[in-house]
Amino acid sequence: DATASALFSQATRVMARPSEAIDHLARHAGLAQGMAQVIAALGRDASRQQLFLPLPLLQQHGSSKEEVFAGKPTPNIRAAIDQLADEAQSHLKTAFGLLADVPSGVRPIFLPLAHVRRELNRMRRADNDPFLPKPVSRLRTLWTLWRAARTEEFGS
Repeated sequence: DATASALFSQATRVMARPSEAIDHLARHAGLAQGMAQVIAALGRDASRQQLFLPLPLLQQHGSSKEEVFAGKPTPNIRAAIDQLADEAQSHLKTAFGLLADVPSGVRPIFLPLAHVRRELNRMRRADNDPFLPKPVSRLRTLWTLWRAARTEEFGS
C-alpha cells in the first residue's frame, strides 16, 4: 500500500487534482501490482533467502519459509501463491472497475495494470512453476501496453 499505490497516487497528481476516487483506484492498482511482483520474484528472492510472501499466509497453508527457500513447488506453497494471486486479482478487478470514475487524462497512468492482468493470468496456470525465472520480453510488454492504450478502459 505504501509502495506501488503511493507511486500511482503521486503520478496522478501530475495530471489531475487529488481526489478520493483517484486515491481509491491508486490503492487497489498498487496492491494488485505489488502482489503480482511478489509472486513473480519468488524464485529469485527464495534463492537469496529472502521472503516477501506473508509468513502467516504460508503457515495457513501448512508451509514455511524453509520450504520456500528449498525452491521446490509444493502443493502447500502453490495454495499460498494461489490465495495471494486471488487477492491480487480481486484488487485488479476493483481497479479496472474504478477506472471509469476518474478523469480520462489520468487513466493512462494505470496502463501497467494491463501487464499485471496478463502476468496474473500466467501465474495462475497450473503448469506455472513459481521458482523458475520467466523473463518477459520487452516487446511483449510494449505490445500489451500499446493494445491496452487503445481500449476504452484507458480513455481512447
